[in-house]
Amino acid sequence: MSQWMDDGGFYEGMSMEAQSKHLAKLISKRCPSCQAQIEKNEGCLHMTCAKCNHGFCWRCLKPWKPTHKDYYNCSAMVSKAARQEKKFQDYNERCTFHHQAKDFAVNLENKVSSINEALQMKSLTFVIDACKILAQARKVLAYSCVYSYYNQETEKMDVMEQQTEALDLHTNALQILLEETLLQCTDLASCVRLLKPEHLNTGLELIRRIQERLLAILQHSTQVLCQNHRIP
Repeated sequence: MSQWMDDGGFYEGMSMEAQSKHLAKLISKRCPSCQAQIEKNEGCLHMTCAKCNHGFCWRCLKPWKPTHKDYYNCSAMVSKAARQEKKFQDYNERCTFHHQAKDFAVNLENKVSSINEALQMKSLTFVIDACKILAQARKVLAYSCVYSYYNQETEKMDVMEQQTEALDLHTNALQILLEETLLQCTDLASCVRLLKPEHLNTGLELIRRIQERLLAILQHSTQVLCQNHRIP
């Protein structure tokens, strides 16, 4: 069983576009038939490769027919050991993704900060602040995967899962906003200067929501710690 991964420095020397594409590959798998890269965003376990039309199970990668009947459960993963291994793999992949997405935010902040340190404008400040909060959120999301994996208390886990799901949603939305507005041209400085007011307003709202979720997770974690150690 591998260890939780922290790939700091992995992105050094890579372009921002290459980093973005790599992050997408972390949550994708290869078709068992033709090895085409496939990304699953939502839906059931039944996957059909767009390249070769091969049908297979997203979880165990075995052919869909005649093995599978349930679209939301994998009959191949029936033993306790297999379920535990799959659980570890799922959480480890999520943890790895957030660690590497944190590097993406840090590197983008460094590139934007180097544009012109003396230049003061609202859009530049926004991008730097957005990158900082993204890096912080990714770190919390990464270690919340470890917390969720080892924590067996359902009631407490429900609260944590709700907060981390909301944090994940807002964090991804903010990263997508930065990617779509800053990585579409080679001149990063021009992209920053040309950020539209609606982009800034949306980004600031996402930052606010992320900060709220981070505070809620901190409060919940502190409460659990106090209860576990009987701290008044």
